[in-house]
Amino acid sequence: MAIAARIVGGIFRVGYGGPAAPVQQRVIGGIVRSDRQVFGAGKITGTVAIKEDSASPAVPARRRVLCLDNRTRVIVRECWSALDGSFSFAGLIVGRSYLILADDNAEVYNDVVAARIEATVQ
Repeated sequence: MAIAARIVGGIFRVGYGGPAAPVQQRVIGGIVRSDRQVFGAGKITGTVAIKEDSASPAVPARRRVLCLDNRTRVIVRECWSALDGSFSFAGLIVGRSYLILADDNAEVYNDVVAARIEATVQ
């Protein structure tokens, strides 16, 4: 399983809610999202794909994706990637470093981590 993070930009808007910030659960398009109240104009997007070996093509996968604050390791966003493997985390603090984790809920592959990804403005 591979994770490719493409970063899209924006401008800094508001501060960080902190590790004790309350968690909100929302249903968007039938998908339950759990978000800590972190406020900013930053965004991180990417794609989750499975690649069996170096000769096979990457196949998009629907997996649970977590966005953690790189410094505190607190989960600030959580979602499931779409059928095409795409995911997006918005409302992040611009310039802050995040850790993106693609979780293989099927327990066939190891989880994949992309570390020190910075949210930027759209």
